[in-house]
Amino acid sequence: MAEEENKKKKKNSIFTGFGINLTLMFVIFKLFGVIQWSWIIVLMPLWFPFVIIILLLIIMYIPILFIDCLVYILGFISYIMNKK
Repeated sequence: MAEEENKKKKKNSIFTGFGINLTLMFVIFKLFGVIQWSWIIVLMPLWFPFVIIILLLIIMYIPILFIDCLVYILGFISYIMNKK
């Protein structure tokens, strides 16, 4: 059990370390003039995962919002039909 947790921690630290190392490499290249990218692109490995998570949450929320609106509209129509 403990071995599996250690493997997961190592795997997560590898991906986290990859993003940080890539950012450091880009910053060093930018400071020494090797690349001429904007700072937004240079720092992309830091903020890109958060953007992906936010986009996924928005995409997952759209069907829920649609279904909620549909239930509300159908309930309103049912209320109007039963009122007469």
